Amino acid sequence: MSESPHWSRVVVVSTVAPPPGGIATHTADLVAQLRRNGVDVTVVAPRRPGDSAMRDGTRTLISPWRLRSRDYVSLIDELRPQAVIVQFSIPLYHSCIPAVIALMRAARAAGIVVLTLFHEPTRELRMLGGVGRWIYRLVLGATSVPVALSAPGADALRTVATNSRELFLGVAPMADPSPDDLDRAHAMLGSTGPVVMLLGFIHPHKGSHFVLEAAKELLADLPDDAIIVVAGSRKERHGLLRLMGRGDRLYERRLHDSARERWPSGRVRFVPYVDDDLLPAVLACSTVVVLPYSDTTQSAVASLCVAARRPVVASRVPGLASLDGAAVYCDPSDPRELADAIARVVRDPALQKELASAAAALADEQSFARLAESLETTWIDATSSAT
Repeated sequence: MSESPHWSRVVVVSTVAPPPGGIATHTADLVAQLRRNGVDVTVVAPRRPGDSAMRDGTRTLISPWRLRSRDYVSLIDELRPQAVIVQFSIPLYHSCIPAVIALMRAARAAGIVVLTLFHEPTRELRMLGGVGRWIYRLVLGATSVPVALSAPGADALRTVATNSRELFLGVAPMADPSPDDLDRAHAMLGSTGPVVMLLGFIHPHKGSHFVLEAAKELLADLPDDAIIVVAGSRKERHGLLRLMGRGDRLYERRLHDSARERWPSGRVRFVPYVDDDLLPAVLACSTVVVLPYSDTTQSAVASLCVAARRPVVASRVPGLASLDGAAVYCDPSDPRELADAIARVVRDPALQKELASAAAALADEQSFARLAESLETTWIDATSSAT
C-alpha cells in the first residue's frame, strides 16, 4: 500500500506543545513516514510564544482570541486535502483547542474525512471528569473517525464515541548511538557496570518507589558495580503538567530523600532529564529498563524500549500488555518478586538477547509504516461509508 498510496494530499494537525521552531516528536515521525510514502503533507501546529518561525513549512494555528473560522475554510480551500489527521491530547498547548475544532469543522463541511488520534483518553477523561468529556464531545463532533492509540484507550473512548477504532502508538526506528554519545551517557550515569534504569516522568503511578523498596534485596543479588538510575526528573515540572498527573515534585523529593538515607554510597542515582539526542546512548547503557507502573493506559517509554531493543521488566497493567514476549512481568508491589525479576534479567545474557529479539519484532509490527497504512485503510473505509 505504501508504494502507491490511495491518498496524495493530507493535513496533519498537532495539538501537542511543540519544541521551539518544530513539531512534537510523534507528529514528526508520522509526517516523515507519510512523506516517505509519497504523500504531500501540510502540518498545522501551535507556535510557542517567542518562536520566530516554524520549520518545514508548518502552518501556525490561529490564536483563539482572534479566531475566525473563515480563515480555516480558506486554508482547507487552498490545500484541498483528501484527509485531515489530528494528533489530539488535552495536556496540550491548551489555547489551541478552539482553533483545532474550527479547522476540523471546516474540513468536515468540505466533505473531507477527519481522523482524530487520541493518545491517552483513559487518563484524560478520568482526571478531567466532566470538563474532559465536554472537550472530547466538542472534538468528536468534528471528527469522522476517532482513533485510540492503545487498547485501554479504545475502551475509554467508546464511553463517548461509539464509532472509535483501535490502532497502536507508533514505534520510530532508533539509530545506534555513536561512541562519543556512549561515553557521554556513561559519564552521565557514572558507571560502566550493570544499570537498572527507571526512565520518564516522576509520578507515583510510575512506581519508582517500588524499585527503591526492593533495592536492598536487588543490589544484594547483583554485582558490586551495579547501580539503579532514576532518569528524567526535571523538564516535566513546568506548566500544567503536574495538574495533569505527569510530574510530581513532592513525590520526587521523597524519592531523593529515601535514596540518600538508604544508599549514601550512590548505588541509587538520579540524573537530569535525558535530552533526545542522548536517549539512544542512555538506553544502550541500560542493562534493563524497569516499568513498575501501578496504572497506565499507554507508555511512550515502553515504545522507546521497543525501538532501542532493550530488555524490560514490567508490571502487568493494561498499557504495558503489548510488551508481551519482550518483557518479564512481575508484581512490583512485592519487593522480593520485583528484585528477583530484575536480577534474573541482569544476570542472564541469553534472556537479554531473547527479550531484545522480541522487541525487534514488535518494533516492526508497530512501526510508523504500519501505522500509516492502518490510517490509510481507516480513511478508505470512512470514505467508502460516506459515499
